[in-house]
Amino acid sequence: MHLVAIAFAGGLGALARYSLTGITHRFAAGDFPVGTLLVNTLGCLVLGIITPLLAERAHLPEHYRMGVMIGFLGSFTTFSTFGFDTVDFVQAGQWSKAALNVGASLLLGLGAVMVGIAIATKIDG
Repeated sequence: MHLVAIAFAGGLGALARYSLTGITHRFAAGDFPVGTLLVNTLGCLVLGIITPLLAERAHLPEHYRMGVMIGFLGSFTTFSTFGFDTVDFVQAGQWSKAALNVGASLLLGLGAVMVGIAIATKIDG
């Protein structure tokens, strides 16, 4: 059952990432990977929210947790694309864009996790 949940949710996460990055790239000017930054930040926020909430709700079947966290969020977020984009900037001599991508990804990602945990704490009271 775990594999089915992970595969199903993974498919949904991949489709959500594809859709959101596509929409973002239509509106974002330039070659900065705004879509990747957005999905990774949203993934961090959602993980920060659901991890504490799911830990408190032990009555949920394990395959639900695995489906959401490994399947959906694992396919929604994309560290490999972040890495590729950053190296691509470096190879093109665009060091400022590479540094901005690394800095923004770390700050926004970690900040989103902290905000997510704070939201979960408020929800759980």
